[in-house]
Amino acid sequence: LKIGVSVNIARYKLPAVLKTFMKKYPKVDIYVTTMQSTQLYRALADNEISIALVRGNFNWQDGDVILSKEPVCLVRNQEMAELSLKDIPYIGRHTDSPFYDRIEQWKQENGCANCRTQLWIDDISSCLEMVENGIGWSILPEICLKNYKREHHAPFLSGRISLYTYFSYFI
Repeated sequence: LKIGVSVNIARYKLPAVLKTFMKKYPKVDIYVTTMQSTQLYRALADNEISIALVRGNFNWQDGDVILSKEPVCLVRNQEMAELSLKDIPYIGRHTDSPFYDRIEQWKQENGCANCRTQLWIDDISSCLEMVENGIGWSILPEICLKNYKREHHAPFLSGRISLYTYFSYFI
């Protein structure tokens, strides 16, 4: 079985799922490829993998199944909890275009469009480490916040006070 899995699903969710699957189906050989979701979509279209576990919305012709949904959170460490976001550097993270656009829209609506982005990170765990060490604040999906203190992150609300939810799919 050749499966393609988004980097974050592979890091935070896949081990427990694979453990259960492998106990139930011990004779199935599994080949896991981890990539960004847009690359997985192309790999599936090119028949390089059998199934894909992706994050974000993709229009797959054969349909998809929602695996999970999670809130997206504004995250900062305790030392910065009382400071205005405008006074703290924003830590940007390389991500898919729709997610990036949604973050930029929120920053614009909430007066943070001119927040200094002093640091760009391409890894969600590294971004969280930077926040935890007081370098700045960020907007991250809850998948990476399992061990992060709850009082230091809050659900990411848009200007219209609707919770932004990030979906993962099986395609």
